[in-house]
Amino acid sequence: MAVHYCDWVSGSDATGDGSPQNPFQTIDKARGNLGSGDEIRVAQTANPRTPLDIDLNWIDGKNYVTATGDVRDKIANGTMIGKAIAGPPGSRETFYEVTGSSYNAGTDLTTFTFGANWRNRYVGETETAASIQLNPTDCGWADPQNRAMHGFGAYAWYDHYDSQMYVSGGWNLATEKRTGETWFSTVNRSGTGFSWGPRFATLEHIGFVKHHIGLRFTGTAWGWTVRNCTFIANNDLGCFIENAHVNGKIQSCVLQGYNKGIEIQQNTFGVVIEDCLIMSSEIGVLGGAHTQFVNCDLTHQQYAIRTGTDSAPLQLFGGTIRNAQIEVQVYGGSYTMFPKVLWHNRNNVEGDYLLVGENGTMVRDDTIFHSGTSSLKIYPGNVNVPAITANEFDDMLIAPCRENKRLKLSIYLRKNAAFNGSVALGAYISRKEVVAPKTVTISANDTWEKHSITIPAEKVHETGPVASLRVYVKGNAGNIWVDTLEWG
Repeated sequence: MAVHYCDWVSGSDATGDGSPQNPFQTIDKARGNLGSGDEIRVAQTANPRTPLDIDLNWIDGKNYVTATGDVRDKIANGTMIGKAIAGPPGSRETFYEVTGSSYNAGTDLTTFTFGANWRNRYVGETETAASIQLNPTDCGWADPQNRAMHGFGAYAWYDHYDSQMYVSGGWNLATEKRTGETWFSTVNRSGTGFSWGPRFATLEHIGFVKHHIGLRFTGTAWGWTVRNCTFIANNDLGCFIENAHVNGKIQSCVLQGYNKGIEIQQNTFGVVIEDCLIMSSEIGVLGGAHTQFVNCDLTHQQYAIRTGTDSAPLQLFGGTIRNAQIEVQVYGGSYTMFPKVLWHNRNNVEGDYLLVGENGTMVRDDTIFHSGTSSLKIYPGNVNVPAITANEFDDMLIAPCRENKRLKLSIYLRKNAAFNGSVALGAYISRKEVVAPKTVTISANDTWEKHSITIPAEKVHETGPVASLRVYVKGNAGNIWVDTLEWG
């Protein structure tokens, strides 16, 4: 296995040879002449953290911190700050960029702001805490927006694509051990922090701040992994996954751009976003068909998810959405397609809205439920689309299958007197409809009723895939409640 080292501060692409004693400067240069199983080690940032000599008052969900007294001179605009317990790249306790400060003599408090209200909010425990300043490696003035400060263009990898290359930060070149942290930033918030194109490659333990796009996938690639990285304070996007990326994973990362946390183009398949924090952006996730989010936290966005998914859903497994909305849109202005965001473990939402779409609204209801602590309350009408008089929404509830065994799915439904529409139940297995929607009648108001459908044995061809019960609601007044899936 070959290993190349790079160090932005002391390395040289012109005279370096990739050894710890004579490293290259850039990751892009270090990748030359490497093949399957080889490794690139990136030098740690010198003195990445400096303690601040003032304590700061951190408030969850606010785009500012405060401190006692007139201490505006203590933190300059553009400084990245965090609580003293802020972790290395990939840590949920991360850093925030100060964009302004003001002093109020009446309260004797200095306020340090983090930028536009929706786009940079603190995520964490409300407390007064010792705080630190992040000192990322300064990569200087970036080229125009699409240039990668560090990275692998897909075309540059055609001579050795499919290589299981490994790139990691935090390396002490003197000891050849990974003992520190690597953080990169730009002066003018331009360029791409890391451009990623190779197949079956891994990137980990590096933080990218103040770029135009933190992480960008280009070309056609699959089987890649990005883990334990941070992409924050980026001018546009934390992460941008372009067309035709297949079976990749972003794991244990922090993603934040002032406009979008992550954008996933619609021709991407099989991407898994796992154990990630997608934070403090105007839009947390844009797009996302064929994408699975597993145990991710989307928090303090104006819109947590904005997607136009149709036959291929965006799926959420566990995780939380805090103080944000999911807006499901059909792109192009057409309302003939029905977009789908499939949420498993729906009780893990916090805040008011669970799901908001062109065709209705679903919210968690903690006051009316059949079992557990909450139910799903559906408003079939949408005042934002007054021309639509018959709106439709579906929720996905899942159950395991056994080969050649019929499967009965039951759900508890409830309506109020104002509801003027209809409810139907249907079922899918592995994205294929196996039971067409069938209208059910809820006979009484304000009472839970159990309704069922059966998937015939001949429709269940293998053990393992989940069957999904879909609840279809039409109408423009009143509410339907959904709770307690049963199967057998």
